[in-house]
Amino acid sequence: MRSWIFVALATVAAIGCGKPPEPPIPPGAERITGTERLGWSQEAGSVEELATFRYLVYVDNVARDADGLSCGATAGPAGFACTSRLPSMTPGLHELTLSAYIEVAGTRLESERSSPISVFLVGQTSTSAASPSEPATASRITTIDGVELGAEVVVDGLDGPTDLAFGSDGRIFVAERGGRVRVVRDGRIVPQPAFELSDVSTEEGHGLLALDVDPNYTLNKLVYLVYTTPRGFRLARLRGVGDTLGDRAVLLDEVPASDSGTAATVRFGPDRRLYLGLDDGGDAGRAGDFGSYSGKILRLTAEATTPSDQPGASPVYVPSMRRPRSVAWGANGMPLWVLDSAGASGGLLHASSGARTVVSSYSLPEGTGATALAVYRGDLIPSFRENLFVAASADRSLLRLTIDPENPFKVAATEHLRHEWFDEIRALGIGPDGAMYICTSRTLVRLAPPRSGGL
Repeated sequence: MRSWIFVALATVAAIGCGKPPEPPIPPGAERITGTERLGWSQEAGSVEELATFRYLVYVDNVARDADGLSCGATAGPAGFACTSRLPSMTPGLHELTLSAYIEVAGTRLESERSSPISVFLVGQTSTSAASPSEPATASRITTIDGVELGAEVVVDGLDGPTDLAFGSDGRIFVAERGGRVRVVRDGRIVPQPAFELSDVSTEEGHGLLALDVDPNYTLNKLVYLVYTTPRGFRLARLRGVGDTLGDRAVLLDEVPASDSGTAATVRFGPDRRLYLGLDDGGDAGRAGDFGSYSGKILRLTAEATTPSDQPGASPVYVPSMRRPRSVAWGANGMPLWVLDSAGASGGLLHASSGARTVVSSYSLPEGTGATALAVYRGDLIPSFRENLFVAASADRSLLRLTIDPENPFKVAATEHLRHEWFDEIRALGIGPDGAMYICTSRTLVRLAPPRSGGL
């Protein structure tokens, strides 16, 4: 990868009246308020090559994915002009650097970092749906069949979210790759993490990858996590008390995980069984080996044992899955859709009609970079019922797939839903209220028909 990065911050002047004096700005530092954007020039041979680049902003040597990325359509003498939002920072002095990277066969190839710049934040950075730079008209999406959706930021300040799940008591649980479980309640994020893993490994895409809430959460308060340790995948169960989780029990352990491009998922199905998807551990041969849990969708009881009605007395439900990232069910529990990020950059959708049976596979559009999957079964948006939605991280869109009404295993049409906030969708779910919820690199966004009076 050829990458040359120049970083510059645009600053704004502010005149206050009756405000306490600001602290002195250290020599050589730029004064910022947190509402500016980070700008740089990126060399690329074409717009298509430019679209393959991703960026990391380092704040005091801690990497964050660049959020709200925007690049010009034509190159200038120094390259394509690109900008992104500033990452969240505490007030005070910070050093910023930037790098570009691409993903090749699950491996991240990162450029050298830019020269550092010093900034002094005089106010807390934030992202708001009511920002003057983001007018109300920019928060709407209209589908090809005329469905209008409003996009509303529920909370900001997440750190690398990977999954989300909904408790029957109204709580939203969000997994962060670094090992924290966050709780969103009544539209606000609880400041203290509900739980923080001490044994999670986070190198090369490892980390806390998925979570789900027991369907009987109101009664049993159980939450399930799948994450990586230095010894491989681990499935654990936690019990909730208010906004905290504890009483951890390890249910499955030391299943080999891929060194890079790691993928796993956990979901309760309509039959109230626990479905666990694990990647092939970097060995494609394991995916077809029924003696291995790697590269499979497993069907388990809530205690992670083999259900009595499982054919062959084995938990293996769908074999030969290289990198399963998400599962979802169609009407009446059929088919089981599996999102597999192996192969082409778009990803694959597999439709299973039952134990060890894949009826059809569908290649997602090239460059999708699929990260999550959901089937819409709510009542709030009738036109979406039984549609599949795929988080297209690399494409910066939400991919809508319509199913053939005569064949529930066949994708009939696709549509890309785009919004300026869809910088990189990490997680996707359908809430009990019928709205769609997505996580970007640091925000939880609600998508639903506009409320009375607008969003």
